[in-house]
Amino acid sequence: MQARFVQENLIFTGDDTAMATFMLSVIGAFAEFERALIRAR
Repeated sequence: MQARFVQENLIFTGDDTAMATFMLSVIGAFAEFERALIRAR
């Protein structure tokens, strides 16, 4: 599986490197935070 973020020029190919795992975790955390803010409104 491959995830591509075009605007940020990031490509995750499924290799479990430490940096790829970290970046996906950070992106996921921001997405959850934004969703919580939208729900709170």
